[in-house]
Amino acid sequence: ERLEPVAHLLFVDEQNLQVWSEIFDREMSDVFDVQREIASAVAGNLASTILESHAEGSTYEPDINAYQQFLYGREYVRARTPGWQAKAIGHFDRASEIDPAYAAPHAGRAVAALLPSQGSSPQDRWDTARRSIDAALALDPDDPDTLAANGLLLFQQGVLTDQDRLLEAEEVLRRALTLDPNVPDARVWLGSALIAQGRDEEGEAEYAAALELDPLDPRLATWVATRFKEQGNFDRAEEQLQYLLEQPRPSELVYRGLFFLYDEYGRHVELIAAGKERILVHAIPETEPYFYYAFLAYSYARIGMAEKAEYWQSRAESVPRVDLATRMRRAYIYRLQGRYNELAELLHKVLEETPQEFAQSGPFFQRGLGSSRIDMGDYAAGADLIESTFDIGGSIQGNFISLDFLQYSAWARQQLGNTGRAEELLTAIEERLLAQKEAGLAENPQILFVLAQNHLLKGDIDTALDT
Repeated sequence: ERLEPVAHLLFVDEQNLQVWSEIFDREMSDVFDVQREIASAVAGNLASTILESHAEGSTYEPDINAYQQFLYGREYVRARTPGWQAKAIGHFDRASEIDPAYAAPHAGRAVAALLPSQGSSPQDRWDTARRSIDAALALDPDDPDTLAANGLLLFQQGVLTDQDRLLEAEEVLRRALTLDPNVPDARVWLGSALIAQGRDEEGEAEYAAALELDPLDPRLATWVATRFKEQGNFDRAEEQLQYLLEQPRPSELVYRGLFFLYDEYGRHVELIAAGKERILVHAIPETEPYFYYAFLAYSYARIGMAEKAEYWQSRAESVPRVDLATRMRRAYIYRLQGRYNELAELLHKVLEETPQEFAQSGPFFQRGLGSSRIDMGDYAAGADLIESTFDIGGSIQGNFISLDFLQYSAWARQQLGNTGRAEELLTAIEERLLAQKEAGLAENPQILFVLAQNHLLKGDIDTALDT
């Protein structure tokens, strides 16, 4: 038997002009060869258009095979499927081998390095990324992909170490978009940098613009689900994420978005089922099980199933080098179970064995340590540590998790008799929560619980119950 497929390449506008067409007459047994032949023919006819579009922000025209390898690598970064990092870097390396003067693969390596991975500290990631970015800038200082990668690096440093870097990130990312306004990554990271400065409306406008450029980008589609979640629309958020999971090779970001959705709505049975499905259906490299296993451990701990929690946490810790996030997840489980002596021993060990990593870990882990100290009765030290990560005199930023940590500090101040400081913290939290509520972004159960808790700490029991 024979196959005779006809392939058409159309320019889609009002007239749907045909650019290319070809008939392939082949044996049925060659079906996979025919697929590859059609794909190669289409790619060849699109090559000049692709390169012309790619060159808008840069005067350099790369070798088409190098560009193809770059696109492969970028897709792995975008999708974040298991083992994505090594695969992405492999394609970027091949692109550089084919065309050593091509800057974008160096930028791609930088982005791959900057995204969190097992066993690497922020400083290690930044150092690796900086070397790749400098190499790319030396080849082409006006390459939009390189400027976007540099903006991501500055953004991360601004969030974790030096807030002035956020303004530098904004400047660099705006320059990238001036050179080429069609770089979704630059818009996403610019949006994040603006939100980190408290400019939520501007940041969300950048996200929306990026979504128009790439509606199936998992980061952006997950962001849409997050907005539904914050508006209290659980069904639409779940529907959006489940739709993304039905797409070929769904991104890790989608699974994580679903896990966080279930967590914030207290749907831990669904979360456990989704986590197990993720592990069973999609192979996870042995170096990357920590997130799923640790999240399952956390969920079992939340519903009081201690043995199951210990089983999955132990599996998360079975990798050669356990990262800080996984160790702190165990600390959280100890807190849930009231195992304060073991919690104290674990925190002492973490600080003793990884002082530099902890110091560079950013505010979340610092706040986690502070709240754990409060749990153990060290109110002053815990409150001081938590408050050191906030701009108390300015506008309090952060999601409900951040505000929950600050409530810990306010409660600790109350126990110390410092009611004035406690009132100052609770008022700042309330202002942030009410601003989110007015924007329609404070309707999910976790945020409402934090608001109710705030009223309770201020002594307004009736309003707490109403909330």
